[in-house]
Amino acid sequence: GGGGPYGGLSGELLDVMSRLFDIGAVVARIPGKKAPIRAEDDDFEVDYVPNLEKWIDTMTEELPQLESFLLPSGSVLSAQLHVCRTVCRRAERSVISVIYGELEGGAKKGDGDHVPDSVSKYLNRLSDYFFTASRYVNWVEGKDEVLYCRPKRTYKNKTSGSKKIENKCKGEEKKEGVDPDSKESIARRRRDRRRRIVIAQKEGTLK
Repeated sequence: GGGGPYGGLSGELLDVMSRLFDIGAVVARIPGKKAPIRAEDDDFEVDYVPNLEKWIDTMTEELPQLESFLLPSGSVLSAQLHVCRTVCRRAERSVISVIYGELEGGAKKGDGDHVPDSVSKYLNRLSDYFFTASRYVNWVEGKDEVLYCRPKRTYKNKTSGSKKIENKCKGEEKKEGVDPDSKESIARRRRDRRRRIVIAQKEGTLK
């Protein structure tokens, strides 16, 4: 489509802004009071959520496959879309709190019965849309995606000094033909282990 280097993104964002106004109107209704039902409220679930899905799919077709978590990075526009994504997640949690009466300040269960499920569904998919749009903008601008990487753990599979002494005592019992799992062996091994640990500590060889 049109819209410059970002395709239809600008038009989609304008539509999103209008839909957020609609959501504000729906959530702000006062429960128990009669209000005229607008046609756009009835059509909310029918049209708007599938539109987001379609836009997400269109951008995803252009993008490289995602194989790791991403760190928010790249262009300024991409970073702004990531901010939109996080704010959208917060809005979704707030709407869920209204629906289920968990909002601080005395909201009761049932106060949010006037809010259709399509509102929370839209906000849920909208955050995914913002995430995809942030990737799409970086791709259009030729910016690299910064991937999450696991921390390097240098202590993996290392055995402590006291555990090494325990294993050594157990190995010596096996060589002597003694059952290392008997009560007598365990008690003797504990005494021997404590004695060796004290010696190792004095000599400074226990790590």
